[in-house]
Amino acid sequence: MQIIENRNLLVHQYPSLAEFADYQAANVGYQRCRRSFSNCASVGEAAARAKAGLPEFGVRVLDTSKAMVDSAMRQVTEIDMFSTYDVTGSYVDMGRFLDGTPECMVDSVFEDKPKTTPVVTIVSNVNASGGIDKEELETRGRLVVALIKAIETSGRATELWVDSTNIGRSNGREIAHHFRIAVRIRAAGQPLDMGSVMYAFTDPSMLRALCFNAMHRLTPDMQRRYGVGAGYGCVETGAVHVEESYGENAVYLPAVRLGERQDSAERTVTRVLERLGIA
Repeated sequence: MQIIENRNLLVHQYPSLAEFADYQAANVGYQRCRRSFSNCASVGEAAARAKAGLPEFGVRVLDTSKAMVDSAMRQVTEIDMFSTYDVTGSYVDMGRFLDGTPECMVDSVFEDKPKTTPVVTIVSNVNASGGIDKEELETRGRLVVALIKAIETSGRATELWVDSTNIGRSNGREIAHHFRIAVRIRAAGQPLDMGSVMYAFTDPSMLRALCFNAMHRLTPDMQRRYGVGAGYGCVETGAVHVEESYGENAVYLPAVRLGERQDSAERTVTRVLERLGIA
């Protein structure tokens, strides 16, 4: 875990879902998991599920017929393979051998090859008010996964982050300070592991077990500021410090507060597709 702090923002950043899950399993502080709310009975169960992944279920296919080439290009790495000839190797090239060529042995060489491709950074704030039921969180998460697949289908690559951002409080009032948990689910250029993606964005235990548990790593004064042991933070629904944490062109999907319109997540996804020229 990397801790990044400035005057108004404290970030606990994890480089992968597996590392995030392992860290929480090894440092359990949250003891209030229940299946009706957290979708698990313990932090350990949530961590194990995060590492195992979830099957792809109930994800719609979004229309990508209007996909256009994006200008946000980034260099990623892919693996290239080619053959070399030498006097030693893995197998013989019979044509060269019969011709009497000394370099008749063939070997396969693998190397990293830079490739420039359009990359879209997707950041989903999985925070949600406590009164929102877990089925609604799952439905919203499946929309996020559908968005990711639509972007991938359009020819772009994605870098994926789970975000949990809370507003600080003092004496019952909101203050100008935020705490953010940032978990990278997929780096640009890595294979798209749909099991990890499905867990991270659709399973309520990502927030209500692992992220809540991660808040116990705060100092005692910060735990008081963010309600650790009680309400576990006040949901920030706006896009705050996004460029600072995730880069200039990151697409940020905000959290959900109780009382928001039922179709707010769907409208957000539609706006993102339109912004990227996909729908």
